Amino acid sequence: FFRLSLSEIPPNQTCVCMGVRDSSPKFLKYLDKQGIGLGQQIEIISKETFDDSMNIRVDKKNITISHQVAKNLYVKKL
Repeated sequence: FFRLSLSEIPPNQTCVCMGVRDSSPKFLKYLDKQGIGLGQQIEIISKETFDDSMNIRVDKKNITISHQVAKNLYVKKL
């Protein structure tokens, strides 16, 4: 079963959150605060070349997440 991380998805794609690599309480709390959960659709708006952070849209809300966060989210392309 091939696991794709959010950091591997190019801009203008939509995917669904399938799981997390880091299941620490701090990380899960952060995701909850950002509105990112299992089954949530995530649209990649853009990626910063400077630090690989990503501008994404989750539930009609635009947020920026770090490369570290994107690497720890497993997704499935739509």
